[in-house]
Amino acid sequence: ATVMYLAGIALEAANAMLAPIMLGVAMDDTIHYLHSYQQQRKQGLGVTAALDTALHYTGGALLATTIALTCGFLVVGASGVVSVQTFGLLCAFTVVAALVADVLVMPALLKTLGNGKRV
Repeated sequence: ATVMYLAGIALEAANAMLAPIMLGVAMDDTIHYLHSYQQQRKQGLGVTAALDTALHYTGGALLATTIALTCGFLVVGASGVVSVQTFGLLCAFTVVAALVADVLVMPALLKTLGNGKRV
């Protein structure tokens, strides 16, 4: 929504569906990464080591799905219909932003909150 506001994109029916759809798409990679992190923590690794190991094992998959989804949404973004084009471009941006959040923001949060057993 912030990106839409800053870019001057009006809220329309096509892009109103963006948030719930992209939440589901972006959540898949996050769950994959968090599951790997939790497995490493159960094996006794500390927070930083578990994050590094989880990223080592899942990073390729996260990058591959991000590239595939971004390319797919960029094809949609090449549409001649403005609302479909906007939807595709916003989805592509959201997928890349989700990867950045998974790789940069989530580890920072887990390092801050990760001393507990449940994280």
